[in-house]
Amino acid sequence: MNKDYEKILDFIYNHPSVPDDIRVTIRQWMLDHQDDPELSSSMLALWDREFGKDCDTFNPAALTRLLNDISLNNGSSTKIGRFRILRIIKYAAVVIAMCLSAIVTYIAAGSSEENKTILITAKGSTGEFTLPDGTNVQLNSDTKLTYNSESFLADGKRRVSVEGEAFFDVTKDAEHPFVVKLTEMEVEVLGTSFDVRNYSFSSKEEVVLLTGKVKVEGKDIKEPVTIHPDQRLVFNRSNGDCNVEETAAINYCRWIEPRLKLENEPLGDLLITLSRKYSVELDIAGNVDLDKRVSLTLHNDDLEDLMPVLSYLTDINYRIEDNTLYIN
Repeated sequence: MNKDYEKILDFIYNHPSVPDDIRVTIRQWMLDHQDDPELSSSMLALWDREFGKDCDTFNPAALTRLLNDISLNNGSSTKIGRFRILRIIKYAAVVIAMCLSAIVTYIAAGSSEENKTILITAKGSTGEFTLPDGTNVQLNSDTKLTYNSESFLADGKRRVSVEGEAFFDVTKDAEHPFVVKLTEMEVEVLGTSFDVRNYSFSSKEEVVLLTGKVKVEGKDIKEPVTIHPDQRLVFNRSNGDCNVEETAAINYCRWIEPRLKLENEPLGDLLITLSRKYSVELDIAGNVDLDKRVSLTLHNDDLEDLMPVLSYLTDINYRIEDNTLYIN
């Protein structure tokens, strides 16, 4: 391999933020075309254009353009190779969205007259953040969390608002209860771990408790409701109904894991996990056997790619429409 290629590879392998799949793709492209002077020159020209000859930072937007150009110039690639590159380009686009989210957060925190900090995740990506009190929060796809950065620890209560879905592992502070504001409800805790869901496309607001204890209030809830571990509270904005049910809370919280290996899992539990991981509502017909057992490993698969496999394994029919996964 020529020395110019080695310089590029040295840059890639010394930047941990470059995903492994992308390292392999670029390296394989170089190996495949190192004896073709025209394509070698093309690769070097693309690299210099996107990154500069003396660059020292990783730019995900430039990388996406580079991968796209590689796929176009790689005339000998197989159908599988082209498909794989397109998937990697899509992955790089998610990286860019997360970077843009960080930029938006910084701007919102520094420019708002109310000293608001806004944490945002793009559709199809998740994000993990630490709040000023040390509380860990993980945001699911297409979610916004807002809090007042100036008064967060100064007021009697630590207040945040959520549009979308978030999992909290709250730092204990008896003098400053932690309050999460949804559209119609408020969830108050001292120190616990729980999930809230409040998407605009859904008529429901949900609280699922993993550990500890939380109190839920709302203008249309007659009196405060206290829920305990492995309970789920669902408030229906369309009719004002508020119900608490026993459940396996872990099924509603596993979306925070980047890789899930599910062994001999009931289909019903698996579908709940998918609904949270992919931010969709579930509509399951009454004749579906939810006790059927399934083993499956979930990583960064698209729901559209995963469902045909699940359908084959479990003999179910499905369709995805308007943020809802229909199963029959």
